[in-house]
Amino acid sequence: PTLTGDGLLLAFASMTSATRLDDVWVATRASRAEPFRPAERLPAPVNAGGYTSAPVLSPDGLTLLATRVTVSGPGKGDIVSFTRPTRNDPFARGTLLPPPVNSPDYDAAAWLSDDGRVLAWTRMERPPHETRFHVRASRAEAFGPPQSFSLPGVSGEVGRPWLSPDGMRLYFHSRELPGGAGDLDLWVSRRVPKKK
Repeated sequence: PTLTGDGLLLAFASMTSATRLDDVWVATRASRAEPFRPAERLPAPVNAGGYTSAPVLSPDGLTLLATRVTVSGPGKGDIVSFTRPTRNDPFARGTLLPPPVNSPDYDAAAWLSDDGRVLAWTRMERPPHETRFHVRASRAEAFGPPQSFSLPGVSGEVGRPWLSPDGMRLYFHSRELPGGAGDLDLWVSRRVPKKK
């Protein structure tokens, strides 16, 4: 799940029994004190055949990032950005994030900082799955080259990154870290200042 900054719009991915494909759904509420209304499946272009999963909403709810895998394609995933002028408008045609973000590999599970300057995602083509970060000076500029995050001695899945607002903690999931309790556990890594 992903929430807008005001907590009034929720997006998540769910597999429908009819298609057996992941689709992105949204639910809204009038205030934080009220429950969410029943979720609705987003129409095309967000859900347009194939798998659309791992949605991430910008704080204002005007940008949606998602992972797109087409059934007819080679099985690769791409991070696609959908935008709209207001929350009352539908999302417009998806745009692939240009290189160096998307690659020939399976790129998935993006996270975008509140200011839109930091993007994190997971390269999932083959283990070890690699979490990458890109930084840009402003929303109007392209993202810079990737910076990788990896854990020493881990050869399995490390994915779905999310940075805390202060940038000091990185949350992610993994199936294969020692000490895990379930099939897919949530982990946190704290930033350690560099020694001079």
